[in-house]
Amino acid sequence: MTGTVADLILAQLSEYGVKYIFGVIGDAIFPLADALSRQEKIRYIPATIETAASLMASFSAKLFGTLGVCIASAGPGAVNIANGLADAYLDNAPLLCITGQVSSTKLGTDYKQYINQTQFFEAITGKSRLCTHPAAMIPILTGLINHALTFGTSVHLEVPQDILETTIQGTILPKPDIMTNLNGARIHYGQLDTALEWMAGSQSPLIVIGKRACAFGTIIASFAKSFGAAIVVSRECKGTIPDTNPQVIGGIGEAFLPDCFSKSDCIILFGEAIYEERFIPSGVKVIQCRNTTHPGFTNYLEVNGDYDLILRAMREKFPNFLDRHPWRSAMEEAFHQRTTAAENIQDPSHPLVFFKALSQAVADNAIITLDVGEFVYWFDFGFLAKSQQVGISTNWRSMGGGIPAGIAACLQSPDRQVISIVGDGGFLMSMSELVTIERYHLPLTIFVLKNQCYGLEIQKMAKEGFRNFGTDLVLPDLLKLAESFQLKGYRMTNLSDAENLKSILQHPPALVEVNVNHAPLANL
Repeated sequence: MTGTVADLILAQLSEYGVKYIFGVIGDAIFPLADALSRQEKIRYIPATIETAASLMASFSAKLFGTLGVCIASAGPGAVNIANGLADAYLDNAPLLCITGQVSSTKLGTDYKQYINQTQFFEAITGKSRLCTHPAAMIPILTGLINHALTFGTSVHLEVPQDILETTIQGTILPKPDIMTNLNGARIHYGQLDTALEWMAGSQSPLIVIGKRACAFGTIIASFAKSFGAAIVVSRECKGTIPDTNPQVIGGIGEAFLPDCFSKSDCIILFGEAIYEERFIPSGVKVIQCRNTTHPGFTNYLEVNGDYDLILRAMREKFPNFLDRHPWRSAMEEAFHQRTTAAENIQDPSHPLVFFKALSQAVADNAIITLDVGEFVYWFDFGFLAKSQQVGISTNWRSMGGGIPAGIAACLQSPDRQVISIVGDGGFLMSMSELVTIERYHLPLTIFVLKNQCYGLEIQKMAKEGFRNFGTDLVLPDLLKLAESFQLKGYRMTNLSDAENLKSILQHPPALVEVNVNHAPLANL
């Protein structure tokens, strides 16, 4: 095809199935904006700040497995967009970021807004490349995309403005059949044999379902029932199997750590659960099952291969139902403790009260996006998932991501109920994106858990012996704010009213103020 380099970029992205590009327009990407305006295959979603745009792209990739794409101008625009790239990089999500750059004749000079972007982005991407010749664009671009999709990582492309607006004749390459590193590895049978020996000697086994194993939750749970293993579902996999499954003892963490977890003598970890791993007792035998080859050092016994084949080998070794009394009694006690916790709360403004009611009100197939803060630990403990899909910044843990994530979910899956749960601190960092919700009439319901402080930081500072300082927050009137953005506004006075929550969820978009108390975490 013949067109500008910007035209070729969009045509190539379309070949890879890209439907949305998130960004903020600036001088250095004017040619790309112009090209976007002259085509209809890819929809451009303008955010109010580049940080939000990159988080929208990151959560698009994490929630739906597609290539997330975001764009920004040079200088401050490029720096602002870095947050979402780091989120995708640490959470293994395929994301492409394209940033403009000063004219190629100004590269390396002291010209305004110039920084060495390739160097800047190297720490938070799998690859970062600068294109300095129009003919090199498609090879560089497709190489970056293939790398992102193959290895599950963020990549960055830096293009000077004069290169973007150059007219050339180029060939759009077909999307290859990419074999990702998430499938197809062979089982390392030597380690598998040892793992089976450990399992045979176990009296109190526990299975953790972690990242990269979420899609196999049902078959893992089936084996756990027969094998007599307790189940912990990692934070990013919540909803993979119902929390009503009596094998499930948590969601573990600062808010809840059942006694039986520390009494397990063999833990089988499918995938990765970085957050939960720190609670594993020292001295316990841990088997790490991955469907990818881990490149680095590990303290655990590794079994690498296809999960179906690994589980088949485990079933062949343990074909019969194992009673495991009294271990199953310990599981039942943990299950009862977790599912009835809210009933024992005397404080009507405790977060657990709200999450119990939300469990009863939200749609079974809803998408729930979470910000970062104290409330997340109570969500892990108190929200009893059925088959909902949960999105969170697992490793980067950036505040301000919950609302951009909800926006991405509404765009990518318009037929599903989408809710965002944010603390008041995270809300202040992203409330400008209420403009985007109103602009596109997105059916997003935002719950702001308001306690007017950085609650988690208060607890951590106290534990580490520091004086509480700089943790108070001041919020605007959320009902008036909702009205100004033409959203429905609600203030919950009875946190246990599930019927009221059901009614609110039927009328998105909405902004809901949930006044909760600062609740101490027992296991911080």
